[in-house]
Amino acid sequence: MNALIAELPTVVARYRVLIINTFAATTLLLYEILITSGQEIRYVWLTSWTKINVLHVLTRYYALGFLLINAYATANANLSVEVISFCTPFNRLGVWGTLVYVPFVDLLIILRIYALYYDSKKVAVFLVALWIAEVISTLTFIGLQFSPFKTIPNPLPGILPGCFLDSTLNMYTSKVIQSGALVGAFQAIYFALTMYKLVIRVKSLGISMTPLLKVFFRDGAGYCLIIFAMFLLSVLLAATAPLQLQGIGQLWIMSIVGISAGRLVLNLRDVAADEPDHRGDWMASGRRLPWRWPPTSAIIS
Repeated sequence: MNALIAELPTVVARYRVLIINTFAATTLLLYEILITSGQEIRYVWLTSWTKINVLHVLTRYYALGFLLINAYATANANLSVEVISFCTPFNRLGVWGTLVYVPFVDLLIILRIYALYYDSKKVAVFLVALWIAEVISTLTFIGLQFSPFKTIPNPLPGILPGCFLDSTLNMYTSKVIQSGALVGAFQAIYFALTMYKLVIRVKSLGISMTPLLKVFFRDGAGYCLIIFAMFLLSVLLAATAPLQLQGIGQLWIMSIVGISAGRLVLNLRDVAADEPDHRGDWMASGRRLPWRWPPTSAIIS
């Protein structure tokens, strides 16, 4: 306690940085939702509900809820372990929230990859097995590695904001590095599958492609790179930042992934709606991409 009081000005300054980043990440996602609200209403809420629509809504608004809860906790200096209805579930959300979120969002990129491979049953089996492996490994990792963390009282109530975990949090750095490597491995596979199809397409038909295809490849590859980059940021913060700032990476992961996942759906449907050849069927069963040679079609939602 004496050591904490001696370092209080530094600790308070670090919490101020954490608060700023929390509200910045939340505001960025809120801003994205506002500026794309017209597209979302047109292409999601006013259309027949499909699995893509459901995934879009859940991934986007789960991230927003996660960030709003974090903003409340980060700005509140009067929470304690006795407030078990908040702090204990909140700390569990902090541990489980991001790592569970990413495999769920990856369903969007998996469906796109499935379309790239012409609805191949072999590819479908591989992608389902890969996703199940991602989910099982993620849940197993969380359960085994983060289970020792326990909620404790605020050491300086009224001064330091948020909820607190016990001294086993010293293990946090190595756990974040391991989880980042786990997520990065799966993103690398999804990225490689997308880029392989792009290379095959360019070799067969050249670099010229429709706006729809450009968006399809750009957003798919970009999503994987963004996920990888955000977890790399989280790993670097865990390895180099003070303890109070190590959670910043998690906040930005939720914000940027929430934005990227939404754009996977909205950008594609926005471009598809402007292409006369495809305008009629995108709302019903998905998007048909005439890109193979001889011309046939692959379906994406």
